[in-house]
Amino acid sequence: MDGTQKQSSDDGFVELMTKNQLRLRSFILTLVRDAPTADDVLQDTSLVVWKKRAEFDYSKDFFRWACGVALLEVLQYRRRADSDRLLFDEDLINLLAVDYMEHVEDWDQQRSALRGCIQKLPARDRWLLDARYLSGVKTAKIAEQLGRPLSTVYSSLSRIRQTLVRCVTSAIAQEAHP
Repeated sequence: MDGTQKQSSDDGFVELMTKNQLRLRSFILTLVRDAPTADDVLQDTSLVVWKKRAEFDYSKDFFRWACGVALLEVLQYRRRADSDRLLFDEDLINLLAVDYMEHVEDWDQQRSALRGCIQKLPARDRWLLDARYLSGVKTAKIAEQLGRPLSTVYSSLSRIRQTLVRCVTSAIAQEAHP
């Protein structure tokens, strides 16, 4: 393979890695107990995946292949940290990995529907969701900023969540039965 073909192949591989990075982190997070550990394992996984890029068969599902690598990295992490009593045992990790892979398409569908449903919300509702869940502002602080009673903000968040559940459920049903 000449330099141009290798560069093109590497570009495609980098695109696959980038496109699947968040999903891969989500997978790892189901197998370890905290976000910093998941980030460390993700970094190790990314290095291994990159080193093994020549072995990847482009006719296969990249995400599933990378999850297999991630599972091995999680197990290696576990062995390195075996003095920590709060780690899941290997059987449970394998069970969680299989369960995750069985449901990942459903979660992707739900996430996609949720993004669409959020876009349909009025601007004030989107602002409230962003403030509370993306920015992590405490509900009491939001109530203070808005000059509203705390119970009103809680009620608004509850109403928005119920609206989103109905919208996502409807969107998925429509997708399943057009």
